[in-house]
Amino acid sequence: MAAAGKPSRTASAPPRAPFYKLAACRFVLLLLLPIILTEQTGVAEALSIGVNYGQIANNLPSPSRVSWLLRSLRISKVKLYDADPNVLRAFLGTGVEFVVAIGNENVQAMVNEAAAQAWLSQHVVPYLRAGARITCVTVGNEVFKGNDTALQAAVLPAMQSVHRALGR
Repeated sequence: MAAAGKPSRTASAPPRAPFYKLAACRFVLLLLLPIILTEQTGVAEALSIGVNYGQIANNLPSPSRVSWLLRSLRISKVKLYDADPNVLRAFLGTGVEFVVAIGNENVQAMVNEAAAQAWLSQHVVPYLRAGARITCVTVGNEVFKGNDTALQAAVLPAMQSVHRALGR
């Protein structure tokens, strides 16, 4: 037992690893660190960021200004709540991917496949041919939030009709 007031060296001190083992661990860590950091950087570069682009507001910047801003922030995916031709033109050739939407006001008409084909021919096809990257078309927006049962009943048939029209 140790003298009064002096801590014992054998009491509960954990055994110390020899210096060469600590040095070896540090060496391995230093070798692996660049590999780990490289892997993490690769993952971060592969991620993409997307935004919803709504246009119901006052004093909005022009679509070309929004295009510049989003690209400067490295945003590569945009969801539009419509298929605004000014926005799609502003992003031509930028590589930004778009999801465009068929608004609630057009959902019931989209049940008819000819109407769906006409909508796509007017709002999607010309921009695809010009180089826009439209990757998805949605049908309606927050359809089940309200009490419009006619709109709610038309969503699935409209989606099926748009899907068939996209296949043509």
